Amino acid sequence: MRIRFFNPPVFNVVGQHYRLNQAVGGPLLSAILRQTGHDASYVDAEALRWNLNRVADYLCKEGVEAIGLTVTNLNWEASRQFIAHIKGHLPHIWIAVGGPEVTARPADARMLGADCVAPGEGDASIVFIFEDKPGYYQPDGVVRDLDSLPMPAWEYSLPLPTKYMGNMPRFESPEVCTLWNRGCAHKCTFCSNPVFNRVLIRERSPGNILEELRKLKTLGAKHIFVYSDELIGMSPRQAEWLGQVCEAIIKADLGLTFKTQGRCSPHATEEVLMLMARAGFKAIMWGIESMAPNVLQAVKKGITPEDVWATLEASHKAGIANWGFFMVGMPEETQADFALTVQALAEMKQRGLLQWQQVNICTPSPGTELWRQATENGWLKVSIPSAARHFHQVPVMEFPYASQQEIKTRLAVLQAL
Repeated sequence: MRIRFFNPPVFNVVGQHYRLNQAVGGPLLSAILRQTGHDASYVDAEALRWNLNRVADYLCKEGVEAIGLTVTNLNWEASRQFIAHIKGHLPHIWIAVGGPEVTARPADARMLGADCVAPGEGDASIVFIFEDKPGYYQPDGVVRDLDSLPMPAWEYSLPLPTKYMGNMPRFESPEVCTLWNRGCAHKCTFCSNPVFNRVLIRERSPGNILEELRKLKTLGAKHIFVYSDELIGMSPRQAEWLGQVCEAIIKADLGLTFKTQGRCSPHATEEVLMLMARAGFKAIMWGIESMAPNVLQAVKKGITPEDVWATLEASHKAGIANWGFFMVGMPEETQADFALTVQALAEMKQRGLLQWQQVNICTPSPGTELWRQATENGWLKVSIPSAARHFHQVPVMEFPYASQQEIKTRLAVLQAL
């Protein structure tokens, strides 16, 4: 069967083009299907700047029989328009949808118009889905052994992974995105990870990771964005595994550099950070969110301001640059709480502990605990936040302790520091 996984064009919905990093899911699912004899690959229509007519022309020329879409908050409406266009012009093509938004609200996903709605982690069931073509299928459980999965079919992707800009902070080019682990044991109220029941922590072996890095280097990659929500900082066991990975990379001497995301905690030890620096890690993006203890507790972040300071200092000492993710407009955030974050952020930059910051407005996603809280307490001021209008830069909630205008002001203050 000729199958294509698509990232639909979102420019006409969102108002800007996105070409930062290639997704990992489509190339990985393509590789699984290729093992069973299917002609499968990933096409990023947004990165290619294709409109829907150009997509239809491609499908006709390639003789595509089935399509898979990973639906996110950003491309929900774009996916609906994509499906409607393809069904209107090429009704014989079978379409399945999955991904985070489908998992969070599978009933709503039926309204997208696809032939199959497939929530959950689909690696083990993707062959069944495309060969048996059910109308709805939710796999039971997750892949426990990540080494059992094939390398993503990067070389069949359009465009190739080395043709992307890469996200900030930028270092060597080309930059390619990869994933070394899955799962998170934490329960942040704003995060969709618990929606996937991805509390099972799983890591790829050092040898398996090296195999992919060699493949990416062959394709021309020079910098690797290890796109894990928390590659470091979750547990002592994770720190031991990451140390082993770094030692393998140092020994292999591949000449690649890296950046990743991490969790501020006592488990982000100076020892493992030093190993990361020797392996070529240049920056870590830390999810700080707030420096007010009660706000961190309200969103169940599971860290303290003391954890943040200690982690930034250890990373800085190791020679790794720090990027901080912050949010405004969170539950319990009063003006006094916000002032603590302003003061701390200014000090971090003055002391050289923080090189960059990214500030977003806390935006609830359907299926998360924050979404439940927002709907139950009347905080939500729109029905479902649309990425086209509210992509974390426009407030969609209002609290007794922070109006929408106050949230806008806080966003501007932190962004200006």
